[in-house]
Amino acid sequence: GEQDPDQVTIESSEEPDGSLRITVTERRRGISGWKRRKGLDITVDTPAQTTLDIDGGAVDLRSRGRVAGLRFASGSGDARLDDVADDVVVKGASGDVRVRHVGGQLRVHLASGDVFADSVVGGATVRTAR
Repeated sequence: GEQDPDQVTIESSEEPDGSLRITVTERRRGISGWKRRKGLDITVDTPAQTTLDIDGGAVDLRSRGRVAGLRFASGSGDARLDDVADDVVVKGASGDVRVRHVGGQLRVHLASGDVFADSVVGGATVRTAR
């Protein structure tokens, strides 16, 4: 038989180091081929001392409250963060980074986008394409 043309699969697994991996796969097929959905919102509640490690093609990230650390890689997407106790590393082709407080280092490498930080304790390195 035919498969459902719109499919979203969410899987979670515990990694050997104890971290939680969440994988989201979205497939949407229209009459003329693959087409984009306006968006998919995923909410994950974590303990305050969680380190986030997020990869995606086109992802916007919003972190509310305090997290231990953050690594965010996206082809296109914005990152909005409240409070990060340790380091923040962001890599992407395009997007804006807005962070209220970084307790460690802020390292950002974007081809295009703006970076705003209210407070960075460990210093900041921001690289953009020239």
